[in-house]
Amino acid sequence: MLRALGVEEDMAHTSIRCGIGRFTTEQEVDRTVDLTMKQVEKLREMSPLYEMVKEGIDIKNNIVLWNPSIRDYKILPQSHIQRVVGSTVRGTDFGLGFDSKKNDYKVIQVLFCLSIDRVVVYQVEIYSLSTNSWRKYNGIVPAKIKYGNTSWSMVYKNENFCWLAQDGENHEVILSFNMSEGIFRNTKLPLNIGTFGEREIRSVWVIVPFNESISLIVYCLKELEKYFDIWVISELGTKSFWTKSQRIGPFSRVERPLGFWKNGEFILENNSGQLVIYDLSNQEVKTLEFYGKRGRLEIVVYKESLISVN
Repeated sequence: MLRALGVEEDMAHTSIRCGIGRFTTEQEVDRTVDLTMKQVEKLREMSPLYEMVKEGIDIKNNIVLWNPSIRDYKILPQSHIQRVVGSTVRGTDFGLGFDSKKNDYKVIQVLFCLSIDRVVVYQVEIYSLSTNSWRKYNGIVPAKIKYGNTSWSMVYKNENFCWLAQDGENHEVILSFNMSEGIFRNTKLPLNIGTFGEREIRSVWVIVPFNESISLIVYCLKELEKYFDIWVISELGTKSFWTKSQRIGPFSRVERPLGFWKNGEFILENNSGQLVIYDLSNQEVKTLEFYGKRGRLEIVVYKESLISVN
């Protein structure tokens, strides 16, 4: 299942999902409503996984496009592009985006191939919805996406699908692929983002959508009380500059950030797998009785569409 359920994020919905293998159950959740187990089971019946199993379709190793607004899905054809000679595929990352120049939806597939001499080599393949076919990307990938990357270190914005990655000098960067231009580029992170107080603490970086921009959330993973620094970027590429928006916290029993709600609330996951909502306007903290598997909750931004993926 592609981690991006929709493409254009202007006036988009913010939703919460809990993973089911490579597919997801997805639902827009009002922040005052608690989901019961019966409601969660009903949501599972809306997923493409449930529909395909019910229809007896073999879903193993398939990539699926899903429009949750009209419950429409499309199983993408297998790619028959030759892999790197002598290597084995150890992992895959996916991105979904829109090419405004060609009026086409595209899927980018990044394969982590391990060569005979144990070196990770990338193979990038691009699927076009208009042609229903795959092609190999022959350009340069200027940074290394972290193997085993998590969905909360990826984001889609303004036709750019972005990953947290490392460049050739082992500097953390945002690696982005522009769907219309068909190229990768690096964007440097702000300087001194790992400084908390008077001492340097090992920090964790997360990128999420924030209003019309991309924000970088920086925090210390092993601190009992966590602070979150919010940085906002002007644009991707060499002309970008970062602005530190604010520092939020401290929070106790909080595991990690998930993103921002449509009204500006800050969404987090606590160490019990529950959702925590922090209201930026009045500093009020609320814990929802919404449980997921610890470390598997996600915030997904998508725009409702009546366009069929078939």
